Amino acid sequence: MNPPSSSASRSKQARLKPETYLPFEDLVRRLYLEENKTTQDMAEILERKMGTTVTNSQVIHLVNKVWSLRKRLTPSDHKFIDHVKRKRQDEGKPDTRIKLCGVVQDEERLARKKTRVHEPTFQKFVKAQNSMMAPNMGSPMNPPGLEVGTPTPRPISEFSPMAFARSPQNNSPPFYFTINHLYEGLPSLKLEIVFQRITTKLQGAPTPVPFSPGSLLSMSKTPALLSIPGTSSQDLNMSLIVDQEGTFSDQELLEVLQPLVVQSGNRASDPSSLRSALDDFTGSNISSRYYTTLQSFFNNATPIIDDFAVQTFYSAARTGNINLLRFFIDLGILKGRKGRWSAHSQVIGVTALQFSIEYRQGPSISLLLRNDIDINTQPVSDLSQSVLKTAVEVQNLELVNQLLDMGAEDIVFEEIYELSPVRQRYLEELKGVGLTWTRNVLRTEGKLRQTILTALFSAISLEDDDIFEAVLRNRSTREKDGKPPIPFDSLSHIFFMRLWGSPYFLQGDEARASMRLESLLECNSLHIDINGIGLCGSTALMLAGGIEGDVAGDSEEDENEGPTEDKYGDTENIIAELLIKYGATNKSPPLKQLETPPHMSHSTQLIDTSVSLIQLYAILDRLHDLIPSFPWVSYHQSLEPLSHLNMKIGIKILSISARFFEVKLTISFDNTVSRDILKSMEAVSGSLESSVYFDSLFKCTSKITFNFYSGDASIDTLNWGDFTRVEPLGLLQPHESAHPGGQQILSVLLGIPKAPEAGDHIQIDIKYLHWTRQNAKLEACKQAIEFYTTSIPNMAPAELAAFLALAIRCNLHQRIRDATRYLQKLDKISALEATWNGDNTTFDLILDIAKHTSDPGVSLELLTLIAIHIGHTYKVIRLLDQGNVDASYVLEGGKTFLETAAVLGRLDITQVLLNAGASHRLLEAKAKAEKIGHFAISHIINEHIKRLEPDKDMTTPSDLPTPGPAVASNAPPTDMPTPVPIAPESPRDPIVHEYGLYMSSDGLQEMLSSGSYWFPN
Repeated sequence: MNPPSSSASRSKQARLKPETYLPFEDLVRRLYLEENKTTQDMAEILERKMGTTVTNSQVIHLVNKVWSLRKRLTPSDHKFIDHVKRKRQDEGKPDTRIKLCGVVQDEERLARKKTRVHEPTFQKFVKAQNSMMAPNMGSPMNPPGLEVGTPTPRPISEFSPMAFARSPQNNSPPFYFTINHLYEGLPSLKLEIVFQRITTKLQGAPTPVPFSPGSLLSMSKTPALLSIPGTSSQDLNMSLIVDQEGTFSDQELLEVLQPLVVQSGNRASDPSSLRSALDDFTGSNISSRYYTTLQSFFNNATPIIDDFAVQTFYSAARTGNINLLRFFIDLGILKGRKGRWSAHSQVIGVTALQFSIEYRQGPSISLLLRNDIDINTQPVSDLSQSVLKTAVEVQNLELVNQLLDMGAEDIVFEEIYELSPVRQRYLEELKGVGLTWTRNVLRTEGKLRQTILTALFSAISLEDDDIFEAVLRNRSTREKDGKPPIPFDSLSHIFFMRLWGSPYFLQGDEARASMRLESLLECNSLHIDINGIGLCGSTALMLAGGIEGDVAGDSEEDENEGPTEDKYGDTENIIAELLIKYGATNKSPPLKQLETPPHMSHSTQLIDTSVSLIQLYAILDRLHDLIPSFPWVSYHQSLEPLSHLNMKIGIKILSISARFFEVKLTISFDNTVSRDILKSMEAVSGSLESSVYFDSLFKCTSKITFNFYSGDASIDTLNWGDFTRVEPLGLLQPHESAHPGGQQILSVLLGIPKAPEAGDHIQIDIKYLHWTRQNAKLEACKQAIEFYTTSIPNMAPAELAAFLALAIRCNLHQRIRDATRYLQKLDKISALEATWNGDNTTFDLILDIAKHTSDPGVSLELLTLIAIHIGHTYKVIRLLDQGNVDASYVLEGGKTFLETAAVLGRLDITQVLLNAGASHRLLEAKAKAEKIGHFAISHIINEHIKRLEPDKDMTTPSDLPTPGPAVASNAPPTDMPTPVPIAPESPRDPIVHEYGLYMSSDGLQEMLSSGSYWFPN
């Protein structure tokens, strides 16, 4: 008998338990279907994630047997697709969307693959026989994992195009303004007018029409217009333009370009997706071939076009499109006085220069430098560093010398002593497009666990000796010119020592390293503090001798003599000898004065438990009552929008000493939401911006650590970490021990009611409905709805609420109406679900129900905050109009809706809020928009300030035309062309007409249901 093969024996011994692999279904799907990882790569990733051995055969078993994941279509699949398409065409439904295992398939790509599918002769014979018997044959069976149906539709209403969006179910008048008031001057509406004018001019010319503009704008053809971060999908419209140059007309170019402009202006996708789409556009020769059309477009001075011009200018700098750069320069984008971009021309110019340097576009760099750019201005790119530092990191010696000759300063715009997630992600993006210089930066910062601060530090860490010497010489030149020393220079030798020992640093060449260190020590312009202490708490000599953290001894010899020859004299430690030569000693008195670092002290655990959301609110509220300056009060605002989801919360409070405390909060969701939602909502709209966030093993978990202290503490002690001072009122006194304080904290927490036990009575169908809503696929959710529909009249209130929330998740409008007929009160889960995932009709229904029941279970202000975060202008308008939400409402963190919209880059929502009367913290919102580079938003806020204070001279002049004072009016804008009558059988909601696909709530629903919200860090 032959022995079993090794692979067979491995498969027998390696049966994973369901509880082990089920939590990783989403990860496996993403790796296999979206990232096209091999099963061997997947096995290695799962092994790291699961903490146990995972073999290739186990992964194959999971993919093929457990979850039946497929990436290729079979002949039977193509047969079913053809059948459904024919049936839909007979029914007058030309567009069809095809999904395989949840992934939308490109029809053109499928058509090419279909021609390559081999069909045996016998199968052809059977197919021919079946076609003759077709009238008597049933429909082919739907293969598992294949979905063929209607693409995401545009929502419609029964109103004419000029009657601004209103719910057919809502006939009540608005509370204090008309809805036309909210739409007045909206940037995307002005964009629509611009496109209509240009299109009208082009309609007289005969142009070839190789494909329908309507199909270009359908969701089945343009899924990437609502691009999902983290996927490998490309912007299909841009691909069509770039790949089929010469086959489309000017009008079709505008049809394709318009949604991208709206999406870019409202930051509807993550920055990398928008950059990729724009770079495809500017990297082609379209700008030269369609120069007149683009000139007609960009000559229109409206905020959204101005914003798109800036983004396109940046893209041209990245792709090296000299002609397009010249076009925008001639248009005045760098003009410092009396221009459309005059208030921000210097920032725009230096940011474009930064991109050109990053992408090594020499001609673009030369062109920009010839246009009087202030090279010492802070760019608004994700690197957020000086162009001199970028030139050093790119290792462009000629450019470094040129910038230094032009007066470039080694400026640190922001001191960051940890790894910046935004910067790290951007460097990874640059690395992904083939910019190899980023590898050295990523490697060095990964070793240091912090961001490199100065250009000199970058020069120290890199291989190029010439660049290092050039930057060092410039330090001497600065001193001769009477310029003050740069503060970070005095600890350059400590930065060097932190790199020393890495095998990558100067390729381990000790001779080169010693020469570089000696150059630093010889440069008097650096003002080296040879015995200075770095942030790590060590001197350079300690780092060289491997005695980091030691302090000077008590003997007289230790205090008065340097290290002995016996200790440092071996040839392998010439670095230490060099430091001693320039005055380094063991004597470090400042270390004696430092208290023991809090993180090295013994800690006392005050509490470590799992709590419900209600309990967490109570804990934080009670702590806030005792300590008014306790900073976590705004977590109520950040957690409540996610309370419709299943979340597990753990809280741990440690007392490190009599005055220092550490609080760790762990928040875990099911595999339906990203931890980035909570982080962004707190950072953008809350108050706890200084939290330290740690990514955990699972993508759906956030770990937040916050340190605070009470009483008096020395400055030296506080240098050990990030601590926020919290003055207690009866909680702890300055000289009180940790234990009494701990008892007082525990006494506060003991007043919290006991959480329900797992065995408490709850209806199983309610659990099932909530689990289905949060975890199941959309088709499974719909099946559950249909299964329970007949029981609606007999449902208990809790069951009806769970059913309604699931119907909202599916956007089943009739089932929502059926359930609400028996509903006594709307709960917050339904209101939150409708705001996060509901389409326009669903949201209108729930908002009307909330009006009649007078209590949606959650504040309308919180729903408005959610709508701003997801970028849904329609819902914001409805809440301001129907819900009478105050546009100047102040959030818990002291911020406003307007500040949130400005930071997130929601251009249209910003205009809506201003039209609705937002007037609080306008200057703060304007400043935040400018800091991030949202100049169009800054402009419209500034114009609003001018209208509110006409006599006050503002410091940011602009010649941009702006909408006049908002006046309630039912008349259409005078400059809008007469609309083409629309047939009664195909009405269109005007908000969808004006916004195109971007404002399609169903399209937005598709993006949100994928769990791919985009929020900035």
